[in-house]
Amino acid sequence: MGDVGAAIRGTAIPCGQCGASLELEAGVRFLKCRFCGTSLEVKESASAVYTEVKELREELKEIAESLGDAKREQEKERARKKKKAARQKRDRELEAFDRAWNAKREGFLVRDKNGGSHEPTKGMAFALWGVGAFGLVGGLMFAQNWPPEHRAKASLIPVFFAVATFVMGIFQYRSSAEFEIAKRRYQRERERLRESLE
Repeated sequence: MGDVGAAIRGTAIPCGQCGASLELEAGVRFLKCRFCGTSLEVKESASAVYTEVKELREELKEIAESLGDAKREQEKERARKKKKAARQKRDRELEAFDRAWNAKREGFLVRDKNGGSHEPTKGMAFALWGVGAFGLVGGLMFAQNWPPEHRAKASLIPVFFAVATFVMGIFQYRSSAEFEIAKRRYQRERERLRESLE
């Protein structure tokens, strides 16, 4: 580019801010408009010499940088919102899955005489079998004290009791086994669902 304005020493060029005519001296790259006080940079193209507002260019650069910062911040905010929405969707799906399990679980619960409920366990089945065995032995021993003609009839009561508790124990054991299988399946499927949603 050489010395800006060397070939046109003393030529007037317009201020890039206010348009006032400024006299250009040879070799000058920067000047200040004596009318508006704007700092200018002298530019030269193939066909013309002109001024560009130096401060404006820097302001535009700062504006562009702040716009870039704002855009990056918007992108971060969009990513945060998208992540939050995905987390909320996952939570809703897990809650729906849990509600379905709780409804199914209700069918397995054992009710007690006080209106409470608890999960079936195999221990309850063993307890029923123990009560039945104890009732059978105790009842048969008690029946031995009856007169011989009533002893056979008296022995039927503990046998029926033992059979009833044994059958109840079988149902309790089966119910607890089915519950454990369903609970393990629920836990596996819930974990799989949670991983697929992340």
